Amino acid sequence: SNLLRDFAELSHSPAERHHWFSQAVDCGRAAAQAGGSGPAPKLLLELGEVCLVLQRDQEALQCFEEAFAHPQGPADAETARALAQLYVRNDRRRDALSVYNVALKATPGSLVLIRGYGQLLLKEGRAADAIDVISRGAKQVASPAESSALHLLLAELHQSMGQSSEALIAWEAAARLNADSLAAWRGLATSAAAAGDTRLQLRALQRLAGLDPGCADWHAQLGACRLAAAPSAERPAEMRAEAEADLERALRLSPSHALALEKKASLRAGASQDSRASTATGSDSRQAATTPGEFENGQAVEVFSKSGGQWFKGEVIQVSGDIVKVRYLVKDGSVDGQWCEKSLLKTSESLRHVSSSATAKFGSSFAPPTRSSSEQRSEE
Repeated sequence: SNLLRDFAELSHSPAERHHWFSQAVDCGRAAAQAGGSGPAPKLLLELGEVCLVLQRDQEALQCFEEAFAHPQGPADAETARALAQLYVRNDRRRDALSVYNVALKATPGSLVLIRGYGQLLLKEGRAADAIDVISRGAKQVASPAESSALHLLLAELHQSMGQSSEALIAWEAAARLNADSLAAWRGLATSAAAAGDTRLQLRALQRLAGLDPGCADWHAQLGACRLAAAPSAERPAEMRAEAEADLERALRLSPSHALALEKKASLRAGASQDSRASTATGSDSRQAATTPGEFENGQAVEVFSKSGGQWFKGEVIQVSGDIVKVRYLVKDGSVDGQWCEKSLLKTSESLRHVSSSATAKFGSSFAPPTRSSSEQRSEE
């Protein structure tokens, strides 16, 4: 039997391999009739695989059934999965489920069996059973990477059923168990975005950009996410700067990337709007200094003399409603000049405020000399 198997291994065509494997299996069966152990499960599996290549499905099915029910004990997980798949192909799904059930009792931590069993249950419309099998299996597999793979399957299953919260939990578990899994972080980013969890989405996109730095999509999405988070961030300006850097990286990788171009334009428009708002605020502040109604007694002002054709420094001496009475000094060539008084509307273009610095400079030297009323005149 072993020699015939060696011949099969050295054969170049599937037909030759089938011939020698069949001879080896027949020898094993003959030995079993004489009290031996019969053909080994591995030999039966190899013959079954050759039969599949030659499209001899019924012969393959017989080989896998014999291997699965071998007296040495339940066959390995790969044999059980192959048999279950053959049953499904022959529309014998109940038998396939039975194979998975028996095999999982022997090897409860087998990733291939858990995944295959869960997927078959789902096809049978038994979603709750599928979730149960995969959830338990995720705790029984040997490594965190395998557990992550099952959480991925679980997340996709919850997502397909519209169970968004459960899917988000499963995506997060998959990413936590395997921090290098692009599929886990991609699913987490999408699910977090749908749930409106910007913080979690941001974390997932940062990881994706780190794992796959050559992908423009991750940088563009990260930039867009930072822009959305900036208004509520502790340091909005810093967040916007980081977003701009992300978008620039995306555009270096893909100059025509639609999302990156859109968000970059949005960022520029926002900066332009802020600049205009800042300018308007400064203008409003300057206007506020000269807004009509902001007058009080003793306040320094400037008054325009139409006859003199220039502005003269003065002060408010009375405010009555919309009327402001002012006194100002006209320099007409005399040493001391001449004091005049005038009543103007607050909105008059001939009346304006002076800056605080000018007021301070002007204040102490402004007090007019004591004079009689005949020394004063009014200017039309």
